[in-house]
Amino acid sequence: MEFASHGKFCIQAQQRVIRIDARGPWNVECTAEYTRQLQQCMQQISAPFAILAVSYDQAILSPEAEEVLRLNVRERVARGCVAQATVLGDLIETFVARARYRRVYISEGLRHSLFTTTAPAVQWLINCGFPEAAMLKPGLLHADEARQAGVG
Repeated sequence: MEFASHGKFCIQAQQRVIRIDARGPWNVECTAEYTRQLQQCMQQISAPFAILAVSYDQAILSPEAEEVLRLNVRERVARGCVAQATVLGDLIETFVARARYRRVYISEGLRHSLFTTTAPAVQWLINCGFPEAAMLKPGLLHADEARQAGVG
């Protein structure tokens, strides 16, 4: 049985940094579409590259979606992703989400850090050698979700 996609995302690139703005929760169908679009974006930039991922609410994944994400992170590393800053704005779920995201990133060997706001995440990427992170603009999901979740 196939289900409708649950979740939203926007992917953009600025030189060697990809920004992902996401709103969840995500099911497998949304995660698979996200994976497809992220693969296309990664093909258009040169390695090494970094990712800034901003989650506006419900960053928790289903177990099936977590496995799809794990495979996607493995591919990111293989394509040259060397750093990822992830902003988890929903403080209620941050503890559980942090544990799941760390489990994925650590198992795949991706240098990462988790944040509750965007500014320190951008600074971390700059410190990792990606100054173009400062030029990234919030994605299309930003305005309403940022007001609701307190991230930017």
